[in-house]
Amino acid sequence: MPKAEIEQFDSAAVIYRSVAQALRGRHYDPASVFPTGANAFAVLSSVMTRRGKVRLIEAAERFAGTRKKLARRVRAEEVAQRFAAGHRKRRYKTIVTGAPSGGVAHACALLGAPFLPAHFLYSFHDPTDPDDVTAYRKHGEELAGAILKNNPGVMIVNHYDPVHDRFLIKYVNHVRLKFTRLPDAYRKFIENRLMHDGRLIIANCTFPWRQYRIGENLYFQAGGLGDFSDTDFIEGNETLSEYKRKQGAKHPEGGWKLDAPLEIQPESEWGTPAGFADSAKEFADDRGIEYLELKFDHPGKYSELAYRLYALSCAKAGVRLNRVLLDCFTFLAPHAGLSLGVLPLWLPFNCSDSLRFAKRFLEAQGKTYDSIFLALVPTFCAPPDTPHAREWKKELQPFGAVTLIGTSAKAYPEDIRSFFRFLPDIHGKIKKIVLPELTPPDLEEIKIVHQNIIRGGTDSPKNPEVVRCS
Repeated sequence: MPKAEIEQFDSAAVIYRSVAQALRGRHYDPASVFPTGANAFAVLSSVMTRRGKVRLIEAAERFAGTRKKLARRVRAEEVAQRFAAGHRKRRYKTIVTGAPSGGVAHACALLGAPFLPAHFLYSFHDPTDPDDVTAYRKHGEELAGAILKNNPGVMIVNHYDPVHDRFLIKYVNHVRLKFTRLPDAYRKFIENRLMHDGRLIIANCTFPWRQYRIGENLYFQAGGLGDFSDTDFIEGNETLSEYKRKQGAKHPEGGWKLDAPLEIQPESEWGTPAGFADSAKEFADDRGIEYLELKFDHPGKYSELAYRLYALSCAKAGVRLNRVLLDCFTFLAPHAGLSLGVLPLWLPFNCSDSLRFAKRFLEAQGKTYDSIFLALVPTFCAPPDTPHAREWKKELQPFGAVTLIGTSAKAYPEDIRSFFRFLPDIHGKIKKIVLPELTPPDLEEIKIVHQNIIRGGTDSPKNPEVVRCS
């Protein structure tokens, strides 16, 4: 009997798989989610115009998504079981659970810790006018109703982003399930796989976003992380109105409003669901497990945490790496830090706010890097808050020589082939530095780095040896 499958392109699924691969000593390959033969179409796209590439993607998306009638067969606990079963069957010093992000993935790779995500996404096949927010909400509410009947212990966010996901929501309805308590499968995994003196780390991201309350355990989110706020999506602004006009929207003025009450909630894609962190802490207390809650108000801060933890571990070994990998969204390489000798700084997305984050962070380091490796995930709907790859290179050039990974400056942002170039570029463009064996940071060191990020301080050890390699 067929069952609904979770969205494999979703950030949470990719972050989970990339960590599982890293713990097996492998790099994650973004091309792995494509069907056999897709690379041939990607090669064909390289001779197409921008409009031709967009049409090719939209033609593929017409068949995307799970059949809506399978919503009644969704079982969140079974998904949690698959997440737990996907990790190697051995004992771990550290296990991480909570909100997914690339920073969390990089930290897991350094700590040798499996990751158990607090949420996951379904994409249901549902062709709809991408600006018809009322129809999208109605269809999402029907899907959510069928799911919630069979799934206690979850809440749902019907996620609608008519800017960054415009080419997707023409054909699918995004329904994100979020655990409001630690699932039984996770509890069993922790009990069976955590060492007796091990520790549980809880990533509690409180990134706020105003969402419409549709019903009990059901919310609707317009927009998502980028250079537009929740208010911009709800009320609209001139930039978004101009974007809608260019996209041929019937009613370009104003935002995407619903007649429903608004509440501030943890953001759909990056926020930890209400109740999850408390449930995990209560479980740890009951079992006598040492735990650390890493609470930040933005997913980018987990990226800063991972960078600093890597720098700290290298410094303790007498090494300071002078090159950085800026991977982005689902173009994610958590195995690269240890295997290739590069400091990771994950970008939440490819928008202007992530560019500002990268510039602020690199500037604060007060140095010029030997190499900056930049991997930009492509987009196919020309969001107005997405800088071109050439602008990224220009803005980052003052901090070091920039090398694109996967991305073609000429083809970006409609760069279909980048999915298939990412892994070869990781291997081919980042010259390996053989690191001494690194001792992962202990819990006290992680606490100090966490608190220093919150306070805006520094924790960098002084004067370790500098290892340079381009």
